[in-house]
Amino acid sequence: MMKATAQDRNQVKERLVLHLDYLRKCCKPQDKNWPPTFWPDRKFLQSLEDNVMFLIATKRKKQPSPAWKGFQLLDKGMPSLRLVLRVDNLVKRAQDRLEEAGEAPLTKLERQAEHGDEDARKLLCDIAAIRDDQDAARTINWTRHERALAQFSRTRTVEPAYGRSAPVEFRCYARALELTVDNYRRKPLRNKSWPLIEWTARIAHPEAKNLCALDDVAAWVVEQEEGVWRGKSALRKREKTRERVRRHREWYRGSWVCPGDWLRFRDATHFKKFWGRKHLMPTKCGGLKDSEERDRILKYDPIKTDLSCGRRLADGFYYHRTRHVARCRDCQEAEWWAQGFDVFNGYPYGNWQATTAERLAEQKRDALERLGGEPRWLQTPEGQQWMREANRQFVARLKETARQRGWTQEQLRAEAKAYGLIR
Repeated sequence: MMKATAQDRNQVKERLVLHLDYLRKCCKPQDKNWPPTFWPDRKFLQSLEDNVMFLIATKRKKQPSPAWKGFQLLDKGMPSLRLVLRVDNLVKRAQDRLEEAGEAPLTKLERQAEHGDEDARKLLCDIAAIRDDQDAARTINWTRHERALAQFSRTRTVEPAYGRSAPVEFRCYARALELTVDNYRRKPLRNKSWPLIEWTARIAHPEAKNLCALDDVAAWVVEQEEGVWRGKSALRKREKTRERVRRHREWYRGSWVCPGDWLRFRDATHFKKFWGRKHLMPTKCGGLKDSEERDRILKYDPIKTDLSCGRRLADGFYYHRTRHVARCRDCQEAEWWAQGFDVFNGYPYGNWQATTAERLAEQKRDALERLGGEPRWLQTPEGQQWMREANRQFVARLKETARQRGWTQEQLRAEAKAYGLIR
C-alpha cells in the first residue's frame, strides 16, 4: 500500500475530476453548433490511468490487473466520480464515430487477401505499385480487377464517381484511384482514434474489441494486448501456485514433503527431532529396486549403475512418510529425474499434479524451443530418436568407464556434472 498524505490524494482527485470533465467533450458528433470532433491523445489517457492507479495504490497493497479492474474498484470507492460510466460513454461515442465513417475499402481488401482471395491480393499489389511509381499504371491490365472493384458499388459494377461513360479499363483505373484517395481521407481519423483504441485494449476495457471491429490492424493490436495481460495473469497465478506449494511443502516440525511422500532430512539430528522414538534412524540407502522408474533409470541416468545402493546415510537424505524406507540423495534424485522433474539443490521442480508422461513431454517441448536455430531435422521424429539413442549410448559409455576405473558414486556424479548431464 502506498503511503500518501491527504493533500496528495485531494490533488490527484482534483486532477482526475478535470480529466473526467474533458472526457465529456471527446468523440462527440460534429455539427454546425459543435466544433470538430475531439479525440483524447495518448498523453491524456495515460495521465487519466495514472491518477486512477495512484488513488487505488493508497488503498490496496496489490496493483489490480488488468487496469480496468482498478477503474471498477475506484468507481465503487468513489461513486460520485461516475468513473466507469464516463469511460463507457466515451468508448460508446468513439464507436459511433467509427461506425459512421465505415470500413475502408482497402481494409476490406486486405482482410480478403489474408483469407486467400487472389483477386484482392493482385489489386492491392497494383495499387501499391502506382503509389510508388505513377507511370506503372500504363503497364497494368486494370480490367482484371473488375470483380474486386465491383463489390464497392451499389450496382455491383465498376462505377466511378463521374459515372459509367468510359471503357471498363478506364473505369477500373479511376475506381482504384478513388479507393486510394478514400484511404488517405480516412488517415486523420485513424491517427486520432488510434491512441484511444490502443488504450482500451491495454486496460482490457470490455468494449475494446467492438471499438476496432472495422479496423483489422486495430483488432490485431487488441488481440496482442489481450494476450499480454492474460499472459501476465497466468504468470501471477503460477507464482501464487509456487508460493502456495512452497508453504504447503513444509510439513509440521520443519521437514519438507516432496513428490511421492518423501521427507527430506538434513542429518540424523533432524531425523530424531522429527520422529523421536517412533522410528529408528536408518543407516543405509534402500536403493531403487522398488522404484516404478527402475528401467528408465538404468537406461538413461548417468549416475546409477546399479539399482541396489547400500550407501551410508550422512548429510541430506530422504525418508518415505508411509513406507518408512530411506534413500540417499543420488538415488532419490535419479528417480525424480526419470519422472520428468528438474532437481536443483535436492528439491524437485515441475508440475506435481501432472503425470510422468506429461512432464517428459513438456521437457521435450522445452528442448525443442532451446534448439532454436539448429537444423530442423533434429525436430523430426527421426531426429528425436537419434538424439535419444545418442544420449543412451553416451550414458552407457560413461557408466562402463566408471566400472573399469572403479569410480565411486561421488566421482561419477562429478563427471556427469562436468558433461552437463545433471545440474
